[in-house]
Amino acid sequence: DTIRDTYNPNYTWAEQRSVQFLYTRNFVGGWGMNANYSWILTDSFRTRWNPTSDQLQFYGIQPQDVTENMTTPHNHARVSTFVKLPFDMTFSAFYIYTGANRVNVITGKAALGASAPTVTLSNGRVVSDPFFNITYPVALKYDANMLTADDSHLVNIRLAKDLVFPGGRRLTVSGDIFNLFNVAASTGFLSADIRSSNFGLPTSYVQPRVGQFGMRFTF
Repeated sequence: DTIRDTYNPNYTWAEQRSVQFLYTRNFVGGWGMNANYSWILTDSFRTRWNPTSDQLQFYGIQPQDVTENMTTPHNHARVSTFVKLPFDMTFSAFYIYTGANRVNVITGKAALGASAPTVTLSNGRVVSDPFFNITYPVALKYDANMLTADDSHLVNIRLAKDLVFPGGRRLTVSGDIFNLFNVAASTGFLSADIRSSNFGLPTSYVQPRVGQFGMRFTF
């Protein structure tokens, strides 16, 4: 970094603050649970532009305009539990909540895929203009115009039964259901560029409900 910073100093830094709550109850008894909740704030800061490499400065965007403090915090929660049932059966469940992702809406001066004009360098080389069609926030400021994805709620359950054989051998038969309520949340977008035909189209869907049957023999 010492070598790099002589010609490309870093004028940005990020900060992440979180509050986390944990709760555990009787995880070695006939029932138990483990719960976790996190409230997360993510910020990024810029003090000034690098005069040679930061392209947004040429569009009249100020360093403070790309300071990002996400208008809504990130929320994450997990709960897992198990209950011992008669006949050597165990029921367990797992729930995870993920707060909605937010994305800055961006645009540019020309159409997507437009051919860049050429420029001639001081050594006579002709190259494509690297400053052509730079993307930037629609509002020329972060967090002012954003897309919001879906919250994600995912519940998995399992029912298992142990069959004990002589000599310490054990057969465990289990059945799982993942995404019990078949939640179809979308956690992202194909494109955040307002010029794109895929702008704002949901993607990264939570996997649909599936079942699984398993057997494990221990000897």
